[in-house]
Amino acid sequence: MCYSRDSSIVALPAFFLEERAARLATSVKVRTKHSVTIPAEVRKQVPLQVGDRVEVTAESGRIIIRPVVEVPREQAWYWTEKWQTKEREADEDIAAGRFRGPFRSGKALIRSLKRRR
Repeated sequence: MCYSRDSSIVALPAFFLEERAARLATSVKVRTKHSVTIPAEVRKQVPLQVGDRVEVTAESGRIIIRPVVEVPREQAWYWTEKWQTKEREADEDIAAGRFRGPFRSGKALIRSLKRRR
């Protein structure tokens, strides 16, 4: 940072100005009823449509807006941490070649399971 003789003028490094300009480009004004418009350059990076739901939280003095994917209640079990952990384990097993099949029939599958004992 460089100061001129007139202490009211400060020269800033270019990277600081670019970073600041990028942040200013995405700043928005809080309007009536505390609504904000998500800038086009942000919307291009996150696939949001009018009517989509978002989660709004406060973290360390920041407002965080995240897209929410709505799942029918009867399918919610699939997205539990327990189920997703097992899905990841299955994916790892498949990637490592730890699986049998495919099977031509249900009987062939059962025979394979019985041989495993």
